[in-house]
Amino acid sequence: MLGMRASLIALCTSGLVSTPAWADTFAQRGPTEQGRVQFVLVGASMVDNQGLTNGVNCLWPSATATVSAADLPARPRLVRATLYVAGSLIADDGLDYVDPPLEIFVTPGLQADDPAELVQVEAAARAAADTSVELRPPGASAPVTVTAPAGSSYVSVYYKPSGAEQGNVGFFVTPIDVTEAILGAGGGVLIGAYTVSGLLADVCNGPEAVCGAPPAAPTCATVAGSAVHTNGAASFALLLVVDDPELRLHAIATFEGLQALAGGQLQLGLETANAISDPAAGSLAFYALEGDILIPTAVNPTGPCNAEEYIEVDGDTNPTQNGLCLTDDDNPLGNLFNSTINVQPAAGPPPVCIDAPHQCCNGDGLCPVTGVDIDRFDISAALTPGGRDVRVAVASGTDRIALALVVLGVDVYEPVLRQDTQVRVIALDGERVVPADDGVVRLAEPVLYSIAVSNTGNVPASGVSVRFSAPPRTRSATLLLAPGGATSTTLATGGDAGTGEILVTGFAVPAGEIAEVRVQVTPTCDAAGRPMAPTVEVGSAELALFAVAAPAVTPRGPAPEGLCPGVDPDGPFAIVPPDRNLRGGGCAAVSPAALALALVLLLGRRRLAALALVVALGAGCGERRPPPDEPPVDPPRNLTSLAGLPGEPCGSPLRVWVSLADASRFCIDRFEARLDGGALGDAHQGADDLDLGTNGSTQARALVALGVAPTAGLSWYQAKAACANAGKRLCRRDEWERACRGPAAWIYPYGDQIRDDACQGFFAYPVHKPEVTGSLASCVSPFGVYDLSGNLEEWVDEAVPRLPGTTPLVDRTIRGGSFKSNANALACLGDEFHAPPGTTDVDRGVRCCSDGPVD
Repeated sequence: MLGMRASLIALCTSGLVSTPAWADTFAQRGPTEQGRVQFVLVGASMVDNQGLTNGVNCLWPSATATVSAADLPARPRLVRATLYVAGSLIADDGLDYVDPPLEIFVTPGLQADDPAELVQVEAAARAAADTSVELRPPGASAPVTVTAPAGSSYVSVYYKPSGAEQGNVGFFVTPIDVTEAILGAGGGVLIGAYTVSGLLADVCNGPEAVCGAPPAAPTCATVAGSAVHTNGAASFALLLVVDDPELRLHAIATFEGLQALAGGQLQLGLETANAISDPAAGSLAFYALEGDILIPTAVNPTGPCNAEEYIEVDGDTNPTQNGLCLTDDDNPLGNLFNSTINVQPAAGPPPVCIDAPHQCCNGDGLCPVTGVDIDRFDISAALTPGGRDVRVAVASGTDRIALALVVLGVDVYEPVLRQDTQVRVIALDGERVVPADDGVVRLAEPVLYSIAVSNTGNVPASGVSVRFSAPPRTRSATLLLAPGGATSTTLATGGDAGTGEILVTGFAVPAGEIAEVRVQVTPTCDAAGRPMAPTVEVGSAELALFAVAAPAVTPRGPAPEGLCPGVDPDGPFAIVPPDRNLRGGGCAAVSPAALALALVLLLGRRRLAALALVVALGAGCGERRPPPDEPPVDPPRNLTSLAGLPGEPCGSPLRVWVSLADASRFCIDRFEARLDGGALGDAHQGADDLDLGTNGSTQARALVALGVAPTAGLSWYQAKAACANAGKRLCRRDEWERACRGPAAWIYPYGDQIRDDACQGFFAYPVHKPEVTGSLASCVSPFGVYDLSGNLEEWVDEAVPRLPGTTPLVDRTIRGGSFKSNANALACLGDEFHAPPGTTDVDRGVRCCSDGPVD
């Protein structure tokens, strides 16, 4: 997991404006998102400077920001959405809103520059902060009201000793969780316009003015009793965090609050638990309230960025070296906070630069925008692969800004256990998963829990631990299965309920794999009808302990062999006596006519016929039991013939053609390879891992057939040589992925959503070993290739860098996952799946490609 260190240093200097109030807050808030995620930050101003060259002149009733398809990955799923609404406040300036009559910020006789009165001024500002607005997301038919909890706003206040705005001046920002509004009213639509309306802010020195188009409506300069307020601001920013299986592993930290900066500096620190990725990649975005647009900032040759106003990002391993000074065409060095929105395209051509160079804005973003600054920068050049520190320094020079949000995201190497680790209950007849319909287990019989520690990260999790605390009213907590290399401890009377505790520690979980801990408890007689949900905690050397929810199951009687007499005698596990009534062709009510006929026969001389009729009437009324060896009837899952299989055969029905996006074609084996009886050869056949050649020691050939066990335990060198010996070659990465994903570029061979029973992954109970080729007819790609997901993971002919800082050597790519894999590794893609070319594993094999048919 990405651990964060947020340090805050306000280095204040004397200047034309007052220094930041020490009560201003700015720190990492909320959860750090991790996984295959990315963030989008957009926003808009809700004020304008109509008729002015500087300052704020009116407030818009609504504003819109747009999220485009280019902002999102191909298959985005919303993880979290936060709307930040912000504005300025002017204390004691009379009536702010006329209809209804409203004065927002009232602080009679108080001054924010008096430490004894600062807390009261801040409380008044927090009470004045707007916590409810209307949001219309792209998919909504109408706006919906979204509201933040009371007291959740951040505020920053200062005292202006002179001028038209003399008195207390404040800023506020309110974060509002709008995830459900977008998923509910918006139907989960992410691309399109987001409109915010109804924001209350104090932007005029006096009654507010509503902006008009064209700008002929009253403004702060023309409304009676009002005046222009150069520090005025009102705006919103929308932060979306989305995930997509095609993204690289990423970590996102959100620093929020409200930090007024004027002649000062803010420093943020971030530490990653694991190394930054190779190649390094990251971005930084910020949201700031900026009341004016024309204040020049002097160049400072002694500063880290040769300017007084800057953001410097330093992610290298040498803290004494200068970092990356953020700048682009919209944000010239020295005037970074210049009322721009570079995450939204400009409506027309960029303005002509007629001022000093540090005031130029020649990019394709919105510039200048009154009252807000929302920008995003690529910080990859500041990061070092293998590094663990990212330092950010923010300085405002003589300008005054109110920094509301900084979002920092970097690609990382890290194990991720929280996302997919789960507990399942397994019935006693093998490894059949208990159905989720009622979750009933049998009283006084053992209940098995399969704790699947699933690593969806891109590096192994080390020192993994599992703590199982038996639920109340159970006995005999027993460890049945532990991962290789683990150490275990069982306490018969330990745990949260004193009914047993099992601790399994010290094992590793490779990326994309699942390590299973299996335990068993037996519910006692007094557990009847009481749901059981044991406590399970998981952690690792990299991750703090976290709870994993176990499914609740309810023991029902009766118990076997009379162990719990009288307990729930009619429970679901009771032997139901046969219903001896004949209805239709079954055993239901015996008709009066049939009984009358039997009586007549008995009273007459046809006693044998009567006896036969009685026997016949009862023949269908006894308890019918299937033959003991009769298996349950399931639809066939395996292939029995090569006839009629999908795909275009390539010289043989055992191989198929695959077309690439450029219309070129290649051939690939339908099934994973089985090696013939030739010598397997050396596992490592090169001088080092950079060597791509083989030494001839492998004589075996990679053959393909239906209904045979594929060969596992191959190194990359052995796999490459075996394909060559059969007149074929290892598949290239683009070829393998095309064969798996098909023309529609699915995530899995059969679609975009994982199906546990489609292919032979870990959760395809009951088998945790490789199956013979063609065992799962459902595990087929659009081109007719089988078991590209699961069964055995497969070597691919591509070299990739190993984790930086460990060795200069390189790995080879692995694709498709195996019977040990979770949903991440079972996908058709994933940059993190690779291994040293001379290594082997019990779940690793190969399939071969060629440019055309082979003999």
